[in-house]
Amino acid sequence: MIKHHLPIFRAIGFISIALTILILSLVPKPPEIIREFALSDKIMHLAAYIALAFSMGFILPHSFKVKTVVLFTIISSSLFGGLIEFLQGFTGRSPELLDLFFDTAGAEFGIFLYYAFNNIMTKYIIKE
Repeated sequence: MIKHHLPIFRAIGFISIALTILILSLVPKPPEIIREFALSDKIMHLAAYIALAFSMGFILPHSFKVKTVVLFTIISSSLFGGLIEFLQGFTGRSPELLDLFFDTAGAEFGIFLYYAFNNIMTKYIIKE
């Protein structure tokens, strides 16, 4: 039963992560708990885009070649980060090119983690 709904749960997870990044990136003043928790703004960017790219790996078709998924994930995540940085200029926050760099680095690491996780699951956990 749950296996049938797994694609829906994966999509909901991805959309939730993307919306959380969007909202927290565009609010004029981030919530106090976020500012207290943050070790560094750049670490937060890195972590957010690791999560985004990792979750994106689960929703893209398995029929795509690995190179296609990797390129699509990195490019689309970077475009998403770039759009957010652009829009921040209209919210009272300052857009930074270095933030976009950490967004892209997070996307690269996130899709790498997805494939590492997928290989481990396939090899050691899911035995057919």
